[in-house]
Amino acid sequence: AFGMGCCCLQTTFLARNLEEARSLYDHLAVLGPIMLALTAATPLYRGRVADTDVRWSVISQSVDDRTPEERGEVPEAKEKALKKSRYDSISLFIADAANAYFKDKYNDLNVKFDKEAFDRMRKEGLDEILAKHIAHLWIRDPLVIYQSRVELDDTKDVDHFENIQSTNWQSVRFKPPPNSDIGWRVEFRTMEVQLTDFENAAFTVFIALVSRAILAFALNLYIPISKVDDNMHTAHKRDAVTSHKFHWRQDLGSTISQHMLKKNGGTTVTNPLKSTSGSNNGGLKASGFMRSIIEVKESEFRDDTLDNFCRVKADNRFVLVYGELDEKGESWCPGCSRALPIVEAKLKSFQSSTALLKLPVSMKLFKDNEKHPYRIQERLNIQSIPTLIRVGAKGIFDTPLASKWCTDTFCVNQYMAYSAAKRLRGGSTKALLKEDSKGNDSISETTIKKIMLGQGGSEPLGLIPIVHAYLDMIECDSETRKVVNGYLDLIADRASGKLMTAATWIRRYVELHPEYKKDSKLNEPLVHDLMNTLDRVTDGTLAAPQLLGEYSNFNKKQMEDRDGEVIKIKGAEKQLQLKINVKCSPLHREAS
Repeated sequence: AFGMGCCCLQTTFLARNLEEARSLYDHLAVLGPIMLALTAATPLYRGRVADTDVRWSVISQSVDDRTPEERGEVPEAKEKALKKSRYDSISLFIADAANAYFKDKYNDLNVKFDKEAFDRMRKEGLDEILAKHIAHLWIRDPLVIYQSRVELDDTKDVDHFENIQSTNWQSVRFKPPPNSDIGWRVEFRTMEVQLTDFENAAFTVFIALVSRAILAFALNLYIPISKVDDNMHTAHKRDAVTSHKFHWRQDLGSTISQHMLKKNGGTTVTNPLKSTSGSNNGGLKASGFMRSIIEVKESEFRDDTLDNFCRVKADNRFVLVYGELDEKGESWCPGCSRALPIVEAKLKSFQSSTALLKLPVSMKLFKDNEKHPYRIQERLNIQSIPTLIRVGAKGIFDTPLASKWCTDTFCVNQYMAYSAAKRLRGGSTKALLKEDSKGNDSISETTIKKIMLGQGGSEPLGLIPIVHAYLDMIECDSETRKVVNGYLDLIADRASGKLMTAATWIRRYVELHPEYKKDSKLNEPLVHDLMNTLDRVTDGTLAAPQLLGEYSNFNKKQMEDRDGEVIKIKGAEKQLQLKINVKCSPLHREAS
């Protein structure tokens, strides 16, 4: 295959709101070249051995529809020159003003944009950066349009927008909600497809977990866009993983680095904050940390009840609204009976001071009563029970976890743990950024091995240890963790050079084949043997230790572990997918 016929591995993530989607877009753009190099799998084209390992620039050239003026080949029309093909890395970060990590200097490219479109969006209230991002897409002409879709009502149909949006093939894509209940999404587009299901699952799960760790730990991956472009060029080079360096932040901006300890080859997150002395508001103490549980009956609830709770000194604060209990300790709301022990168990696991405000409701006063105080109270706005709500440091009530999600142990643990993660970030994120005396960021050239594995607990942190920390934080179950650890180990071995990328492995096969004449040409017998070999690696009938190492054992033909037990890979993968699915993740549910 050639050009747009090249295969790839793309993943799309749903964010809970616009702000989160914009932040995720920027950070995944920085990761794009790193993951492109790690998944390199395209060293051959049209019967020739290429001097590159990945597909990206080939596709970029195959769909480059710029005119001579736009390519900068006409001296008198330089103002029309466009630096990139419509298939390329992004040219603009889109973080909003609330993002404390973003700096204007990171957008250091001269980005061309459609001024008419930009001015119209600004007039309608869109902020400057997002307006410029969309107007930048509008410098391209539509490639394909059906006659029946030329005349449309743009107030009801998004086809005209998507016609331009979907033919700007960039390293990440920012995807506004279509005419449906789908929320804000970000598409990660750089990874190359791998030979085996296990490898594809490994990279898919890894980038999904990294996306969640970025949000949960408030990581800062920002580097100037020009350096992201440099990294894209580096990712194309032969054996870029082990032979070249990439621009990377030496400080990821989160205080998580102060709380990461080695644990069985992974990491764990700990909290150094001890409980404060004084009254515990009728709560209890355990392991030296204060746990306050405050119950307020419906008849005792006042306008200042929530304000008073927000003044309780605790590192983590939650409000739980549930159906009141009878003499046997059972709630008239079955879901509430299941939710209570889950919330209280998680409360006891916190290694920091924690407060829970319990608001039981009676069936008589609450059920079908649209004017119940908890339903109309602005900060609570209870629609169903049970409902669990995080309360931030400044008394801000976060998006609630409601109804059946409160009865899911994983969802409750992740929702409550996210509160601890937000606290671990510290107060002002701006204070976490490391700069030298001249205000320069801590950015330097780094190997992919160090980007992925870190430097033994010191800066820069490795992405794989951070993912392990995230899995510890959400209390990932042992069966799923076993599968995910296999994925992370494969990626770690690729990053360290212990295992080859698919591109290096294929190139080595060609170089050692007796039919290869060292002239970059691939004859028919060589291609025939290569395709048969790749097919056998894919279906698991041929071991490829330099490519897969011990992870060949995870292929469908070889699924027995050392103890003779069958590893339930498919079941565990399905379970993991449910757990990282947006519907089950409070970090990624829509604000609604």
